[in-house]
Amino acid sequence: PATGNPISSTVTITIDLEAEGLLPTCLIIFDHNFTSTAQITLAGSSNNFQTSPPVNMSVPRRASAIVFYFTQVSQRYWRLSILDTANTAGYLRISELFLGTYVETNRSFELGDIRRVERIGPRERMLSGRFFGGLNAEIRSFDLQFARLSDALRSSLQTLYQALNDVTNRKVKPVFFQADAADAATLFLCEWTSSFSPQGERDAKRRSMLPVTLVEIPRTV
Repeated sequence: PATGNPISSTVTITIDLEAEGLLPTCLIIFDHNFTSTAQITLAGSSNNFQTSPPVNMSVPRRASAIVFYFTQVSQRYWRLSILDTANTAGYLRISELFLGTYVETNRSFELGDIRRVERIGPRERMLSGRFFGGLNAEIRSFDLQFARLSDALRSSLQTLYQALNDVTNRKVKPVFFQADAADAATLFLCEWTSSFSPQGERDAKRRSMLPVTLVEIPRTV
């Protein structure tokens, strides 16, 4: 949970993007407890807010997940501010917070996408027939088949795939996947489990296909 000042005051989170070396174009607030009257703003500054920030944007509140796309702006420091005086929980909760860039394909999935629901975690059965122990969670898995990718789009997806490789910590970073850009309910936090293996077609050099498998990451919230 993200906690700060009392709910009667504005809660702020400041992010320094110098080490990342990127210009953000997307804000994601995943799984929150904000009420419908919460006021959310995102501001950008080059001097750590020592003066009035030149960038100040209002972020629309949505239930469960908030996805906010904006025009690329060159600012080092970013501040997320939340004022939610109607919240009676006594704290503000954010499961995942993302500020960065995104890739939007201009080609849809071939014949849609295959979705599965899988059960994970070891379980044992008692004599009564009930299960106990282990993590008994259901996750979604997406098998996507991108078709007729342009060279530029294939390059963007490859850059994204390589950016997920965290060499320092020896792990793969998760990636947000939104099946429908107009519907925040289709947003999932996933792991890109397949390799990056574009497949060309002999009869049409400009046509290429890219199979992508994304598996939802189980969370406690």
